[in-house]
Amino acid sequence: MLLKTLVVGPIAANCYLLGCPQTGEGAVIDPGDEAEKILQAAQEAGLKIRYI
Repeated sequence: MLLKTLVVGPIAANCYLLGCPQTGEGAVIDPGDEAEKILQAAQEAGLKIRYI
């Protein structure tokens, strides 16, 4: 299980990226802002976002 915390947006909110390295499926919890930053982190982790 992969768990990564990202700080996004002008108020520095926490966003969480969860994923399974075996299946490559991922989820984003509380994405808030900065979609490009979140998608980049998912791509670097080898995940495809399936759930928000």
